[in-house]
Amino acid sequence: MKMPSGALTGCAALILIDCCFGARAVAKAKFIEFDPPGSIATQISSRSLNETGDVTGYYIKKDGHQRAFIRTNNGDFVDIATSLSDPQPAAINIHDVTTGQDRPHKGFIAAIDGSVITFRVPGTDDSGYGTKPRVIDDHGNVAGHYTNPSEFNWHGFLRSMDGNFIKFDAPNAGTQRDQGTYVTDLNSTGYIAGTVVDANNVGHGFLRAPDGTMIIVDVSNAGTGPGQGTWLGGLNENGAVAGYFYSAKGRAHGFLRDIDGNIVPITVHQAGN
Repeated sequence: MKMPSGALTGCAALILIDCCFGARAVAKAKFIEFDPPGSIATQISSRSLNETGDVTGYYIKKDGHQRAFIRTNNGDFVDIATSLSDPQPAAINIHDVTTGQDRPHKGFIAAIDGSVITFRVPGTDDSGYGTKPRVIDDHGNVAGHYTNPSEFNWHGFLRSMDGNFIKFDAPNAGTQRDQGTYVTDLNSTGYIAGTVVDANNVGHGFLRAPDGTMIIVDVSNAGTGPGQGTWLGGLNENGAVAGYFYSAKGRAHGFLRDIDGNIVPITVHQAGN
């Protein structure tokens, strides 16, 4: 069972700006479609946009080579991490510093000025899935998940700006292929959000505090069968999180969890039950 990546794929990337929920907002929304010069396919992820409107991602050239890029808010494109073979940026911070994964299975941090470093979680190698960074904060701390050599179950990590690593597993993490601890977000206070897939392939949200304390988040209406459960996505600076859950019918529904632990389910009008 693989956790949904949340990536947007296709021959062009899209940015949606000036939008909130509701029919009126949809009518007023502005879409920007783009491809870097020479691209035949462009991909960005759910953490690819920063607060200033700069976007990171990667694209495939006509010769089959892959390149990472930053698109600035004025529409200029800058290739980054050009020394890497197959960079796939996953996130960008306010300083136009990105993080992601490069083959074979190592993480990287790359800036718009051309500087780049690569890293692996200590003890990992090119077997298994390796090191997969998912988010970078404005201080340069990186969080993500990794697998140990020749294993295919996930564990969480936090890499500090000075290169020190903390490894962690959420409670009841499964140990089979594609089970374990998945990281989805990190805020500037050091809280980490993610999802743990248990031995029954059921998802449970988690919040990890800077001191290592874990809080498990389960929406009451979430299903308990394989592929069901609760999945955390975005985490704000105050500790509120958004995510989605699969019901016993296998239908997906959104939710918000505030800093006091109150959960508000969200179902878009005309969505299935």
